[in-house]
Amino acid sequence: MRSSAATSLQRMRRCQSDLAANGIRLAGTGDRTMRLLVRRHLDYFQLMLGYDARPREVVALAQRLKDMRVPRISLPSRPPTPRAR
Repeated sequence: MRSSAATSLQRMRRCQSDLAANGIRLAGTGDRTMRLLVRRHLDYFQLMLGYDARPREVVALAQRLKDMRVPRISLPSRPPTPRAR
């Protein structure tokens, strides 16, 4: 049975912290490395997520968490200040 999106994200957070405790930073890897890691350890992710997730689903969850961690800062628009000569 597939879990809800919120539950899946929470479980993926647990996966990431468990991996980090073992020296593997899933959130800090590139896309290719992340896909390879997920394929190599798919049974681990499926066990932690609680269902038979496909590799694409696991990568999508990891990417979603990665995107959530990137601060989205918007700076106000203002005209450039003149430079002193």
